[in-house]
This record gives sequence, C-alpha cells and structure tokens, in this order.
Amino acid sequence: ISNIYQRLPQVLGVYHATDLPENIELSVKGEFDYFQWPAKDFFSPEGPRYHLNPRLSVPFTQSFGYIKPSVEFVGQTYNVNTTALAPEQS
Repeated sequence: ISNIYQRLPQVLGVYHATDLPENIELSVKGEFDYFQWPAKDFFSPEGPRYHLNPRLSVPFTQSFGYIKPSVEFVGQTYNVNTTALAPEQS
C-alpha cells in the first residue's frame, strides 16, 4: 500500500451573506490544495485541485411551517500529473 498523500498548501475560504433582499441567502466555499506523496513510489501523482461551491437559497416561512429551496453548483477540477519512475529507481 502506497503512503498517504499530503495536501500542501491547503487554502479554504467561506463567504455567507444573509442580508440580501427577499431573505435570499448566498454562500460560497472555495478551496485550493496541492496534492503530493511524501515518498516517491513507482507512480507518484501530484498537482493542484480547485474546488468552488456556491449556493443560493430562498426561505419561505409561514405560521404553519417553512420551506427553503436552494440551488447549488459544485465545481471541481484537478490538474494531477503522474511521474513514473524507472524500475531501478523504485
């Protein structure tokens, strides 16, 4: 079993707005990390990952209950390269 990967650096940002018109709520999460393996195995994948997750919701409240429909987008992209070592190096 290969060694576990590291995420260095890892940067996470979160924004949440609740003071929008019509009680609309907006939240956005963003993350960047760079994956790498500490030991150079036969295949050592490494590279950046970008993640973006905006969400928009509109709560409807009445005395008998509430409903909170929302729409969300999850975007994620990897740019991971695999470095294959020669058999004599592994």
